[in-house]
Amino acid sequence: MKPMAIVTILAAAVQVVNALTEARAGTAAPGGYSLVGVTIGLVAAVLLAVSGAALLRRGQDAATISVVSATASAALVIAILFVQPWMSIFGILLGIAVPTLLVVVLLVQRGSQRTA
Repeated sequence: MKPMAIVTILAAAVQVVNALTEARAGTAAPGGYSLVGVTIGLVAAVLLAVSGAALLRRGQDAATISVVSATASAALVIAILFVQPWMSIFGILLGIAVPTLLVVVLLVQRGSQRTA
C-alpha cells in the first residue's frame, strides 16, 4: 500500500497546484463562483492527502479513513464541475481516477484478506 499512498499524495499535490493556478487566474474574473470552485478543489486535495497519509501511517483504521476521504474527494471534484467547470481534463481525470483506483485497491485487498 505504500506505493499507492505515495501516488495519492502526489496526486493531491498536483491538485493543489492546479487549484492555486486557477485561483490566480480566477481573481481577474468577476464573481465569486471561481473562488468557490477553487476552495472546493483545495478541500478535495486535502482529503486526498489525508487518505494517502492514513495509508502511510498504517493505523488500525487506515483503510476506512482512506476509503471515506477518497470517496469524499472524488465527490467534491464532481461537485466542482457543477459549480465552476474550471478544471482541465487532466485535473478532472486525476481528481476522479486516483480516488476511485485507491478505493478499488483497498476493497480488493480487504476482500483477499478475508478469504485467506
